[in-house]
Amino acid sequence: TPHTGLLAYVRRHLLKEPERAARVPDIALDRLAWFDHFDEERMQSLSQEGVVRGLIKTYELGSDLAQISQMRALVEAVWDVFDTEGTGRVSKKEFLKPGDGLADAIIATRATLR
Repeated sequence: TPHTGLLAYVRRHLLKEPERAARVPDIALDRLAWFDHFDEERMQSLSQEGVVRGLIKTYELGSDLAQISQMRALVEAVWDVFDTEGTGRVSKKEFLKPGDGLADAIIATRATLR
């Protein structure tokens, strides 16, 4: 029966219900909330992959593999401009830096990403 046996066990104990995705904060309205949303490791910094994920979710590119690949290459190409401390991650300070931070760069280019 559907309520007993191996399949029922797998459904109950191994398969997780998909969690509802939290709404992605609008980076233009709340830069800090966007940063915190994608700082999944809670390290007060973002990895390249975290920024790529953030851009994919922000601009709803989830099913377009060509755009995802292009986004990943773009982030990698400009990473050192924003990782001014050379840590391999963009700190909250680097992200929020007025005029030159990654947040402002994302906001400034959002028209070309949509």
